[in-house]
Amino acid sequence: MTAAGAGADKEAALRRGKRLATGLLVAVSALYVLARAQAPDGTWAWIAAFAEAAMVGALADWFAVVALFRHPMGLPFPHTAILPRNQARVADSLAAFIRDRFLGRDRLMERLRALQPVEQLTRWLADPTHARWLGERLARLMAGALDTVDDERVRGVLTGLVRDQLAQVDSADAAARLLRWLSASGHDQRLLTLTLEQMERWLDDPQVHDMLSDLLIEVADKEYPRTLKALGLLANPADYSQRITQSLLRGARDWLQRVATQADHPRRIAWSEALQRTIDRLQHDPDWRDRIARQQAGLLDDPTVQQGLHGLWQGLRSRIQADLAQDDSALRTQLTTALQTLAAALADHAPLRAALQQHLEDAAAAVADDLRDGITRHIASTVRSWDERELVHSVELSVGPDLQFIRLNGTLVGGCIGLLLHGADLLWAALR
Repeated sequence: MTAAGAGADKEAALRRGKRLATGLLVAVSALYVLARAQAPDGTWAWIAAFAEAAMVGALADWFAVVALFRHPMGLPFPHTAILPRNQARVADSLAAFIRDRFLGRDRLMERLRALQPVEQLTRWLADPTHARWLGERLARLMAGALDTVDDERVRGVLTGLVRDQLAQVDSADAAARLLRWLSASGHDQRLLTLTLEQMERWLDDPQVHDMLSDLLIEVADKEYPRTLKALGLLANPADYSQRITQSLLRGARDWLQRVATQADHPRRIAWSEALQRTIDRLQHDPDWRDRIARQQAGLLDDPTVQQGLHGLWQGLRSRIQADLAQDDSALRTQLTTALQTLAAALADHAPLRAALQQHLEDAAAAVADDLRDGITRHIASTVRSWDERELVHSVELSVGPDLQFIRLNGTLVGGCIGLLLHGADLLWAALR
């Protein structure tokens, strides 16, 4: 049932209760008038006593019920309109009640342990239907987030935040740490070896051999044209160029192999020393650090770089959105598979479930007090901010029908008391 439907039902119940209680008051009033018009003794005397006391009880309870919400008959009787006059106190009392009864740390922790959310999540995700449902919801959430980020205002703010964060990065120090790690782990030597081996493979390429041979003839023709012509009288210059190129490449390959295979080769040692000097300058040379900082700032402010990054993001975003729009979305399938994998891992590893449960409890305990105080303040401020008529109407809708039964009970109980008093009066008269 919707909130509007529930409110209409409460309104109808309140009206029925008021009509019934008021109708009973009118009925006993008419009965009293009728009884008083008859003989003052006998049955009519008993009826008059009942009706009179019932009227008093009905009016007293009507006054009490109305006084909770407003001034009876609009007259400012003392201690009436209790709820609107004490709205602030009601707000604080309600907030304190919820805080103490529902939001205590021990109670929250006890409830969290009883719920065992990690266990429940594991069992829930074990059902493929549930995993697909959650994967679908996550995909929709991702699509919505992408649309939000694409908003020009949001994108501008995010771009500024990213730019500010990148500007605070000490690139020189980061580069020094990376190079130090490469040196300490030996990866710098392996990187050098891979580079040398790649150069050897490049020199073995026949196309490279022909290119260098042609380049040698081209340079000789420009720098030593007469010598080349004289050489051409004796033999084909291309043959000489091929033999010279082969000799040069063979010597270069031999040198590269020695550097690549000898750990104590002077070039390897020089490489390590140059790397250490670079690390020192990155960390301690003000000129280097200042130059890198300026280049970093210039790069971040370069419109071409910004446009390039924006283009990369737009391309990635478009691909993700296009995939999510498909019925057989690969990303949606991957999300579902990841959730099923998570469920299987949790199901197979009790220590993992226990660890996640403990982390969840620790996180809840860490925020419990702040959450408790925040909710308490929110409830109190919300109730304080309600319009007085809105507050009265809301409470009256909630408890008003029950209060009308108090009026009914007051009418009937008052009438019964009237009968008892009339009987006691007759008994006292008889005993005298």
